[in-house]
Amino acid sequence: SQSVFVLYLNSATFVGDAGLALAAEVRTWRAGKVQLLLVHESDPAHGGCDFENFYATTPEDLVAGGLYSAPAVELYPPPHRDVSLALVAKTLGAVRRTLAARLSLDRLSALSTVETARSSVARLSLAGRHA
Repeated sequence: SQSVFVLYLNSATFVGDAGLALAAEVRTWRAGKVQLLLVHESDPAHGGCDFENFYATTPEDLVAGGLYSAPAVELYPPPHRDVSLALVAKTLGAVRRTLAARLSLDRLSALSTVETARSSVARLSLAGRHA
């Protein structure tokens, strides 16, 4: 599985000393050919801003190097926030489990719990015999 660098873009991205440090980190990740996922915050409650803002705050070498050539996943405010977060998860490789798959996982978890309990009881029984 390939590593992904998620770059969360909001009004504070690439601003001040933290922005300089972030720019250095982005350069390192890009030099390593790591996949980059841009996530653009548009909810003002979370520092959302217009995408054009990033062309003013992002170091020129990153802009010229194509940092923003890939589309960003937009994080919308409620009531669309959950859909936005699901799109981020899907982009990162998440898959939706069907009800049957969830029930199978629940059943496996229950069986594992039963086996753990049986094992504990057996150990206690053996320990009681040797006491």
